[in-house]
Amino acid sequence: MMEKEQNQCCQQPLLHQDVSPTTSRVTFSTDKKVLTAEQYRDWQYIGATLSDKISRYAE
Repeated sequence: MMEKEQNQCCQQPLLHQDVSPTTSRVTFSTDKKVLTAEQYRDWQYIGATLSDKISRYAE
């Protein structure tokens, strides 16, 4: 019975949301983006630094 309910839930049409012309400028690429190991480490460092700064600010 749970599967039937999930299927019905997933089959409902998505609601249309109005998008203003100013926000529709963003385009999305279907090309797969790949990070190098160095870029990944850089982003990890940036995330850790920001997290540390935020936690210090919250104290």
